[in-house]
Formats: sequence, structure tokens, C-alpha cells
Amino acid sequence: MRKEYLTRALTSAALALPGIAASLPAMAQMAPPEKLTVGMKWLEYQDYNSKNELMGVRAPYVYMEAPLNEHIGIEGSFLIDAIAGATPMAPTASSSSSGSGSSTDTSSSASGGGGPSRSAFTSLMSAAAQALTTEAGSTSSSSGSGSTSDVTDNRVAVDAKGTYYFDRAAVGLGFAHSRESDWQSNAGSLDLRVATPDNNRTYSFGVGFTHDAITSNADPLLDETRSTWEGMFGITQVLSQTQLIQSNITLSYGSGFFDDIYRSGDVRPGERLAGAWLTRYRHYVPAFDAAVHVDYRLFLDDWGLSAHTAELAWYQPIGDDWIVRPFLRYHSQDKVRFYDSAAAPTTGSGSYTNDPRLGSFGALAPGIAVEKRFEDGWTLELHAEYYERNANWHLTGDGSNGLEGLSAYVFIMGVRKSF
Repeated sequence: MRKEYLTRALTSAALALPGIAASLPAMAQMAPPEKLTVGMKWLEYQDYNSKNELMGVRAPYVYMEAPLNEHIGIEGSFLIDAIAGATPMAPTASSSSSGSGSSTDTSSSASGGGGPSRSAFTSLMSAAAQALTTEAGSTSSSSGSGSTSDVTDNRVAVDAKGTYYFDRAAVGLGFAHSRESDWQSNAGSLDLRVATPDNNRTYSFGVGFTHDAITSNADPLLDETRSTWEGMFGITQVLSQTQLIQSNITLSYGSGFFDDIYRSGDVRPGERLAGAWLTRYRHYVPAFDAAVHVDYRLFLDDWGLSAHTAELAWYQPIGDDWIVRPFLRYHSQDKVRFYDSAAAPTTGSGSYTNDPRLGSFGALAPGIAVEKRFEDGWTLELHAEYYERNANWHLTGDGSNGLEGLSAYVFIMGVRKSF
């Protein structure tokens, strides 16, 4: 068991890339899972600013993975989340580009669009705990100016993936579906992993497609769609017995409807080209019987948004049954070209938004995760994280004027059983 813990300390490096079956570990799995594993997690998320307690998310999530035979493995998940709270509204006007008014009873952005392999939960975590750079899976409230509006919504998300394993390669095919009152998303993906004869290097390839159907609880005439294609290439290299590195490049192109339908000051371009470079380094430290995890992600798009996200974590086994992982994440992004904190429909023609998620700011997220293994294959997981956004924490100086701070906490409890 001890050896397995140390192996996991080096190799756990799940990717969270929307639309792609890209939950690829740092060292590619080249065989089906040895056992049937089923698990359940419960997420509690709450964000707030200096004036209000804003959005809250409560989400039960179940997942499983299993071998079908010596060549095929399957996995899948099911999630239901309930979103409730109050969200600040943008500067109001008589109507918006989508025809909606200034009040709403639901959140505005897609909750789904994640790829397979536990992506529904990964997407929700990304929305809840990170700066929402790419807006994938975003259900976060926005701390803009103006009055607040009550928000309630529910989302159901399912995904499934099957993988066929060869001697030194694996091919995975996945599908994901997410539905809420004003949004429906379907995603498909295909990934390929190929290892060198010595298994010290792995090449990863992935393609994905997501189609979103967008309506509005405030405007019965709204009926829009959006499509996104994604491609990914990555290399994982074992550097030594104690070190490995993984680097991936993802490109995506989306076309269709990008406006936030419940923001009165929001008209966005109909196309978006984006790229992300993600690098992860793992180093085992024999003196402490532990591992250091260092992650860095660069995001760029043709809207003018650029972002840097870095995370440092310490993966510490304690005895034969415990793992403790403290971590700290820092995020900084530059605003899109058409961001204006005072934007409203009367601003004029062209694109404009007052969505703080597309402004300039910095954010810090410290946290800790604990895992305890019991006899008979049971494992308990606990995760606690605090997130704070502040315009003054922008990497190169002050961020966007008028962007109010936002704080949030995330708590996750999970249990799984291997048979």
C-alpha cells in the first residue's frame, strides 16, 4: 500500500479541459483498472462580497470505473447540482441584446460542457474554485455594480467513457451531457495515448466537440446555439526515478452565441479562438517521503484575455493509510478588449461586457486535502479551499477599476470503495 501511495503522489495529474476526454494522468495508464471502484462526493460552495452572501452550490456526485476485460475499461459519472443565491446585476436598461430585462431567476452561463472521465465534477470545481478564465462550466456569480437578483437553478450532468488498451497505447471515446433550465450541452471526445518502448515517454492526442443550446427564462424568444472544437497534444517524460514532467497544448475554436443572456450590458463577439499551455512537474523527495507538485497554465484568446495560473502542492503520506496535500494556487488575468465596468446596452454598437470574470484581477486560493484509507477497500476524502479575488492582486499592477473583490469557500467530502 505504501508503494502505491508514493506512485500516486508522482502520477496524479488530471487535466480539466472542456470538451476533451482529457483526464490523462501524468504517466499514461496503459491497462484497464484492476478493480471496480465506485464513489460519491458532496460539494458545498459559497461566494460572497463585502455587501452580500451571493451564490451557493450544493452538489452530490457519483462515479464509477471498472474493467470489462484485459483490454477494455469503462468509467462514468452522474451529478446533480442546486444553485441558489443572489447575483449582482449589471447597470440596467430597458432591454438587452437578448431581449431580457434586468432581473432573472437563473444563472446565465453553461454549467456543462465538460469532457468525460469525471469531468462533470471537475467542471463544477473549476467554476466554483478558480478564476473562471475560460468560462467553461461557469456558474459563478459576478460581483458587478447595481442591485442584486435572486437566482435559482438545477443542473443534471452525466458522462461516460470507454478505453481500449493495446500493449503500448490506449484509445478512449467519451460523451457528456448537461442540462439545466436554460442550457443544454452535449460533448464528444476521442483521445489517444502512445508510450515509447521503455515507457519513459508518453504522447497524448485528443479532439473534442461541444454543442450548446441556449434559451432564456426571461426571454421566451431566445433560441441560440454555440459550437466548439478542441484539439490537444501533450508529452509526458520521466526524467529520473524521482522526477517527471508533463506538458500539453490545447487549442479551441468556438462560434455562435457567447453573450451572457442575463447581463444587460453584455454583447460579445460571435467567435472565439483560444489556446492554453499546461505544464506539470512532479518530484519525489526521499528525505520527507513525499512529493512536490508544481503546475503552471498560460491561457490566451483573440478577445485579448491572457491569464497565468500557478499552483504549488505538497503530497505527504503519513503512515500507511493517510495522505495530506496542502496547496496554494495563484491566478492573474488581463481583461478582454471590450471590458467596461459601466457597460450597458446604450453604450453603442460593437462588443462590450461588464462581467468581472472578463476583467483584470488576481486571485489566491489556499487549501488542503486529506485522504484516509480503511480496510476492505474503503477511502475517505476531504477537501477544503478558500478563494479570494482582488483587482489589486493583478500580476503587473492594479487590475480593472471598479471591480469589487469576491471571496468563496469550497468544501468537498467523498467516499469510494474498490471491489
